[in-house]
Amino acid sequence: MPTISITDARKNIFELADKSKEAASPILVVNSRGSNFVVISEDDWNDIQETLALASIPGLGDTIKKAKKEDYSKKKPYSEDEKW
Repeated sequence: MPTISITDARKNIFELADKSKEAASPILVVNSRGSNFVVISEDDWNDIQETLALASIPGLGDTIKKAKKEDYSKKKPYSEDEKW
């Protein structure tokens, strides 16, 4: 993960924002007090939140694994007229 000092981050805040979006990777901002933090783009943050939300659904992972093993060649195509 790229690292930048808090002093450089303060001087180049707009460049830091652009880099976090362009690189699609977090940037670690460090300072001498040990209060480090990470800068990420809003898109990355939203992706993380979505992943956490999906991971919190009980049994979802098992359902996906089970569905992955199904033979879909024998399934009939979706039809809007089909009644559930």
